[in-house]
Amino acid sequence: MTAQICARTVVQASGSGPVGTVPAWTGYTPAMIITWIATTLAVWATATLLPGFTVKNGMKGALVVGAVFGVLNALLRKFLVGVIKVGTLGLASLLGPLVTWLAVALLLVLTDKLSDTLKIKNFPTAFVGAIPITIGVEVVSRALRALF
Repeated sequence: MTAQICARTVVQASGSGPVGTVPAWTGYTPAMIITWIATTLAVWATATLLPGFTVKNGMKGALVVGAVFGVLNALLRKFLVGVIKVGTLGLASLLGPLVTWLAVALLLVLTDKLSDTLKIKNFPTAFVGAIPITIGVEVVSRALRALF
């Protein structure tokens, strides 16, 4: 049972049988890299277009912000969305995308506090910046996954 969770079987191209196993996490690595690239591009584009949303050091800084934001997003977004839904007694469930954007805006503010490369003027700027970042990450991720 443990072997099935931690590894997956690699089958020969002829389909004649297994040739070995690889760690289960290896399938996630390309997806993480694609999401990181998409987040980096979305953050950089948002910083270029939105006043009050600044990334220091250009694309290099955007890579750092993309990494920090990506980790925070992976670890905390679902939790934040749940807290918002509970805090509004479920009314936030009716406002689906707004709740996600609010959670992303909170994560952007947290990324600003944890990183020296991202500077956001105020929370409304973070909320407005969350919209193109959310949409941009989704669009770029889908495009990159279609290519690879």
